[in-house]
Amino acid sequence: MYHFTPNVERVGNGLKNIVPVYRSNISEKFLPVPHDVLADTLVNIVTDFGYTNVKETWALFKNKQNLLGLIECNDSTLLEQAIPGIEQKVFIGVSNRYDQRYPLQLVIGTQVTICSNGLVLGDARFTKKHSKCLDLEKFIEEVV
Repeated sequence: MYHFTPNVERVGNGLKNIVPVYRSNISEKFLPVPHDVLADTLVNIVTDFGYTNVKETWALFKNKQNLLGLIECNDSTLLEQAIPGIEQKVFIGVSNRYDQRYPLQLVIGTQVTICSNGLVLGDARFTKKHSKCLDLEKFIEEVV
């Protein structure tokens, strides 16, 4: 479930309307993950793991500095306790901000809530600080 209006669409292998990281935001300790890199890496890893990517929803806020996203997967192998014969969906929620106030956040669960204020809730929540030593692919693989 999301409480925001989608305003970004995927075009080919990328997201449309994405802006680059503002150079003034980069420092010795802070290197934000570009929104398009995050979205593409997440979708590619989910697909590579064999999960069916049913639907993607993305939105940008605050002068395109905040990205919220929701990926809906319908493969029950994502669930540790899948119920035989019942199609289950798993959601992956994303919150990425360039303002240095919050870390990169990924949530996963059968119910995920994402609000336009940046709140992301799910069965499991994972965060990583934006830094030069962040291995995005490894982080996403650990979550998924």
